Amino acid sequence: MLDVNVTYPNLQKVIRILRDRKIFSRLAFRAQYIIEKRIESGRTLRGGAKQYSDAYKKKRQRAGLPVDHVYMEYSGMTLAAMTHKANPGSAQLYFALKRAERIAYYHTFAGAGKHKILRPFWGLTRKEKTAINIAYGQWIAQRLAFMNE
Repeated sequence: MLDVNVTYPNLQKVIRILRDRKIFSRLAFRAQYIIEKRIESGRTLRGGAKQYSDAYKKKRQRAGLPVDHVYMEYSGMTLAAMTHKANPGSAQLYFALKRAERIAYYHTFAGAGKHKILRPFWGLTRKEKTAINIAYGQWIAQRLAFMNE
């Protein structure tokens, strides 16, 4: 008879790696980057955004802002207020300013403007979440490889 026992002398170290605050901070930065790039391209969580009204296009043109596609930015305050907090095992994206949080709420859930147009940008699509999960797996694999050297 042969007994096979598996021991985990480095289990606590592996758990610390899996819950590393630095990795979750990187994941939060990646999520923020994905949201910003989606907004720059004129897309929402549901795909293309409904175009601006003619009156709002004129207002944006007077302010020197682009009107060729929905850019979801007027002053830059909302995106600039986007930040994150990383904890061991998790990270949260949020807005540092209540005004920016309110703007995100109206665009994503309640509808913005006179006609209550929804242009949901706050969140991640399933594909975006998968990309972040893959990045997490790659970073963990790198850290574990270094641990075994």
